[in-house]
Amino acid sequence: MKSILLKLDDKLFEELEASAKDEKTPKTTYIKRAIEAYTKAARRRKLEDQLKFESMLVREESMLINKEISESFNTDFLNDDY
Repeated sequence: MKSILLKLDDKLFEELEASAKDEKTPKTTYIKRAIEAYTKAARRRKLEDQLKFESMLVREESMLINKEISESFNTDFLNDDY
């Protein structure tokens, strides 16, 4: 297990102490949970950004395919003898 040195300004430290006390948990556990939650949220944001980017790539390709199909359908429909 690794350890880190963390410096906080007085106000944030007081908020940390109060929150940890309210939850009846040690400050180290509180900080560890906060880091885990933040890391999970950051990972989720990264995946969302990646999904948006890839969706836009697929969207552009889908629009081209839809256009080709639409043009083909319209042309074929005009050439049909009924």
